[in-house]
Amino acid sequence: MVNSGDAFYVNALRAYIGRFAFKGDPLDVGLRKLLMEVGLPRETQQIDRVVEAFAAQYVQYNPNLFLSEGNSFFQFVCLTVILKQMRQTTLTF
Repeated sequence: MVNSGDAFYVNALRAYIGRFAFKGDPLDVGLRKLLMEVGLPRETQQIDRVVEAFAAQYVQYNPNLFLSEGNSFFQFVCLTVILKQMRQTTLTF
């Protein structure tokens, strides 16, 4: 669904992510809920499409949390990058 920016695929992705309910969830918890079900693709544009669909759904359930959807998208991208880096980093003691 994320391989193309075509309107059909974007709508299908939003419909799929629309199944998730993020009401009252902190941002990191909502993103972790999504990532437990959906693996992030490798390409940046594809990740952007997933994060954008997630941001729209999250803001729908938490409308007063961000000033705008664009602001939420930026924060979601930052959090996604952090979580992805944490997942790729192995801790050694």
